[in-house]
Amino acid sequence: MGGKAILIVVLGFSFIFLIMEKNIGSATTRTVGNMADYHANITVHNVAVSGANIAANKMYLDESWKDGYSNIDYQGGKINVTVDVLDAFKQIIRINSVGTYRGITDTVQVTLQPSKFSKFAYYSESEGAGMIWWTTGDTVWGPFHTQDQMNIDGSPVFMGKVTTKDPLNLKLNADPKFLGGFEQGVDLEMPSNNIGDLKATAQNGGKYISGQDEVYIEFAGDDIIYKYLETTWVKKGKKKKKVTEWVTETIPAATFAPNGVIFVDDAVVNISGTVKGKYTISAGGNKSDDGNIYLEDDIVYET
Repeated sequence: MGGKAILIVVLGFSFIFLIMEKNIGSATTRTVGNMADYHANITVHNVAVSGANIAANKMYLDESWKDGYSNIDYQGGKINVTVDVLDAFKQIIRINSVGTYRGITDTVQVTLQPSKFSKFAYYSESEGAGMIWWTTGDTVWGPFHTQDQMNIDGSPVFMGKVTTKDPLNLKLNADPKFLGGFEQGVDLEMPSNNIGDLKATAQNGGKYISGQDEVYIEFAGDDIIYKYLETTWVKKGKKKKKVTEWVTETIPAATFAPNGVIFVDDAVVNISGTVKGKYTISAGGNKSDDGNIYLEDDIVYET
């Protein structure tokens, strides 16, 4: 190979190496930049999450706290937190936490509201002193809680989390399936101070029923079938006779109880049917049977 050819080869390799060096340097620079951006984005998100956690803890310790935080230093960034009351009656609150770090901003929102007893598929204060047994073929879809011991014979299935105040009472070879988990020692008493609130809510935008000894409420999708006793006076010649008979009305659910709360005062309530939407049914009274709610037939939820 001549001298000129060797010179061309050397120059070619030199040119290739220069390009490779430039590309490697550029890639290294981009990698460092990407890592820096990634770190900044992770940090600013952590700052925002931490602000939400700090505010939630403050609210847990003090229900009335709504002040928020302004320009709190945290991990080299700043935290700003505001609190919005979305629904004062239902106590639904939203925490807005804004984190800033090196010119980057991230927002985390957390909505808080009290837990509801209506979340339970099954709740009991007593399991009937050993009269209620959960056996093979029984299936509960949703959370389960009892303030008593839970008696199990066979292999019932529980799709949601099961909690009990007292220990399990298992018969020999009992094999319950707690697919949503199980926790013992949970003390969750039924509130005794909210009946007045339910009554007031039913009287203002719901359905308040009084003046009856017994009523039947059947859910029928978009309608509610309401059955009650009606007393009328029928004229018989010169005399009037009191006649009491059952009256059945089919009423659109949205009209029957617009806000979903139904309160029956001084009466026994029988319920059944297919429920569409969310409803709270409560009953109260001073006589021995008043305030009792019976399942007249299955309650099915339309999905």
